[in-house]
Amino acid sequence: MALRIWKCAKEAASRNPRSLIDIALEVGYTSPSHFAQVFRRVVGLKPTEFGGAVKVVNMSDAAEKEVSDHYAGQRQVLINGINAFEPAVDQLHAAYKRQEFQDWPTIILATTVQTSAISLFKLLPLERRREPLDKRSIASIIRNLIDTHDSLDLLLNTATLEEFNLHRDILGLYLASRIAKVQSKIASDQASQFYPYAASTYWDKIRKSKLYDKSMDRLKRGESLFYTTRVQRVKKACGAHTDFVISVISDLSTYVHSVPPGLWFSDIGELYANTDQQRPIVGVWLRVANFYLARSFSMVLDIFPVANTTELKDFISRHQAVFAS
Repeated sequence: MALRIWKCAKEAASRNPRSLIDIALEVGYTSPSHFAQVFRRVVGLKPTEFGGAVKVVNMSDAAEKEVSDHYAGQRQVLINGINAFEPAVDQLHAAYKRQEFQDWPTIILATTVQTSAISLFKLLPLERRREPLDKRSIASIIRNLIDTHDSLDLLLNTATLEEFNLHRDILGLYLASRIAKVQSKIASDQASQFYPYAASTYWDKIRKSKLYDKSMDRLKRGESLFYTTRVQRVKKACGAHTDFVISVISDLSTYVHSVPPGLWFSDIGELYANTDQQRPIVGVWLRVANFYLARSFSMVLDIFPVANTTELKDFISRHQAVFAS
């Protein structure tokens, strides 16, 4: 912890002034007020006293206002992205109906991205305290957005025809296995006749690919699209910010799969508390979500550029990194 703080202090003194939220996020803190307390304990000075590097004067008032503004700002950025991408989704569906664009996986995933983003926005209250802040549902949707982004990246960012065909076969195996499970609940006789054969056919094609390696064996049961690890996928998308994003995804997973340890012995209402302590945390989650949203939009536009607009270009250009350096 001390090393991170000293590194931040050294860099802060040599850079142009930045906001407290950017400095805190860079060293892994989601609360600027907590960061300021640790900074003072380690360095011996308040961040505002250290070389004039931080643009916050009153920690008790201005810092809390800044993190609250960060949540509200990221909420507004999200709806801006949704509004900018909506015409593109409409044009994708129209082009499919006219048989001008037949890449149905891209259309499905682009639609999934948009509907997930809309669902996320509907969970974000603007006013404090009057409405609940359902962090578990918010975390679940953001996780889905990240996974959908990774699916788009798998299917669209291929370097060779061999890789393209391999990834489409992986998609076929996954869909055949998923549909088989659903169909077995509806008409088990039909499911047993067709889908196991389809899955085995796709698996044989994967095994025969020149790009096959042992890491793909995890796909055999058709329960995942990904033969790379989460860390590998995050590193590809986020680069230098990988560790930060992995920590956010771990936080999201804790809310999705269990109750965070900090709430084990407290009122369950804390899981839905819409307070000045909780909003900054969600603001950080939204920052990551908007980054992945912009990357998803960019991948779709790379193969369907007719839907590009000034608003969409602006949204994408503002999210070249998870947070500004």
